[in-house]
Amino acid sequence: MAAGELVLGGLLAEGGEGRVFEVVSAPPGLGGPGPVVYKQLRSPRPLGELRAVVAVPGAVRAARPELAERVRTGSSWPLAVVVDEAAPTASVASSAGREGPLALGALLPRAPERFRVLHRDGSARLAGLSYLATDPDRVELAYGVDVPAPGAAERVAIVLSLALLLEALQEAPGAPPVAHGDLSARNVLWSLAPAPEVYVIDCDGAAPAGGADRPRVTTPNWEDPALRPGGPVSLAADRYALGLTFLRVVGAANFPLQGRQRSGAPVAVDLELPRTWRRLPDMAWLWRLCERSLSVVGAEHRPAPSEWVAALRALLAELGQPVSGQAAGAGATVPVLAGEAPPDVEVRPVLRHRAPSTWQLVRPERQTAPVGAGAHQGALAGLVGLPVGANWRSVLRAALGIWAGAHRLAARLLARPGRRRHGARRLAGLLVFDLAAGCVALFLTGMVVSPWIGL
Repeated sequence: MAAGELVLGGLLAEGGEGRVFEVVSAPPGLGGPGPVVYKQLRSPRPLGELRAVVAVPGAVRAARPELAERVRTGSSWPLAVVVDEAAPTASVASSAGREGPLALGALLPRAPERFRVLHRDGSARLAGLSYLATDPDRVELAYGVDVPAPGAAERVAIVLSLALLLEALQEAPGAPPVAHGDLSARNVLWSLAPAPEVYVIDCDGAAPAGGADRPRVTTPNWEDPALRPGGPVSLAADRYALGLTFLRVVGAANFPLQGRQRSGAPVAVDLELPRTWRRLPDMAWLWRLCERSLSVVGAEHRPAPSEWVAALRALLAELGQPVSGQAAGAGATVPVLAGEAPPDVEVRPVLRHRAPSTWQLVRPERQTAPVGAGAHQGALAGLVGLPVGANWRSVLRAALGIWAGAHRLAARLLARPGRRRHGARRLAGLLVFDLAAGCVALFLTGMVVSPWIGL
C-alpha cells in the first residue's frame, strides 16, 4: 500500500521504534476488526520482512481457523505494509548485508476501548500489565482503578488468555512458529469485561523464529536474561515473559529477577497468595512449570504455551472457575525432559492473610472534620482511617495497632530470604522513630510533673 493512499489524523503515540497516527481514511478491503492506525517507523525496514509478519494470520488460518481468530481478536497484528509510492524500489542494506525494497511502516488495528482504564481525573489510559503487577490498594489510591485481589481467578484467566494467544502463534500445525519479541507491561493490555482477556500490541516487530536477523526490541525488567543484548527475537524469550507474567499478575508484585539471574546465582521467589488457596490440592506441577519457564540454564527446554494453557485451565477449575470446553483439572503434570538441567529458579507459594495495606490509610475522599470542639480529634481519626467522631480511645487503639503492625512487618521481612536487607532498613527506621517518640514523651512528662515537684 502506498503512503499517499492514507489520510492521517493526529499523533496518538510516539516511541523509540516510531510514531503512531490515527487513520482518517484508508483503502477498503484491509479486513481489520475495527479502526486502524498507522505506525510510521523511524528506520524503514526491508519490505519482505514486514510482509512475512502480515502473512502470519493467513498461514495460521490455513492450518487452524480457530487459532487465527485468537490472533485477530487478541492482538494488533499488522494488516498491511506501507511503502513510499515515489520510490517503491528504493533499497538499503540490512544488517546482514542483504538489499531490497523498504517499508515505511504498517497499518495496525487500534486497541478496542475495553482495553483502557479510566483514571480518577477522567483520562483514559491503555490498560498495561503494570496496573496488575503492583499493590491493588496503591493502584486504587493513585489512579482510582479497581483491580482484582492477588490470586483472584480473574488474574489467572488473564494469564490464560496470553497463553492461548502464544499457543496460536507458536504451535499452529503447518504454520511457522512466530515470536513477538517484546512482551512486556506496555505491550500486553488487559480487560475484565465482558471476560478476562489480553490484547497484545506492537506486533510489527514479530518474526518467524530464527527468521529475522535484526536486533530485537526489549523493555527493561521484561527482557530474557538468557539472551545476549541485541539478539534476534526468539520463542524462548516469549516463554520466559509468559512465566514472568504469571508471577507478576497472579502475585500482584513486580518480582525483579533478571539482575540476580544474570549473576548466575540461584533465585528463590516467595509467591504470596491469599489464604483461600489453602483449600486447593498440592500443585507442585504448577510451580515446576513456572520454574522451567523462568530458567536460564534450561532456556532451551522452557515449556510450550500449550502446557501453560492446560495448567491454567486446571488451576481455574480448582478455583471454581472452569473454562468452557476444558477437561477436569485433576492430574495435570509437567514432564521432566531427559537431560534437562534443574531450574535455577525456585518458586515457593506462601499463603498469607493479607493485612490491610498502608495505602488504605490515605484516602483522597477523606472526610472533613467538624469545626469547633473535637476538630483536632476528627482530623486525627480521619488520618488513621477511623470515622470522624471516634473517641480518643479508638484513636489511641488505631495508632497502637499501626505501630505494632509496622514492627510485625519488619520482623517478617527479616525472616524472609531475599528481603532481609529491606526488613533491616524498615526496622532501623522504626527504632529511630521509637527513640524520638520516647524522647518527646519523656520531655512532655517532665513538663507536666516538674511544677508538682518544685522544679
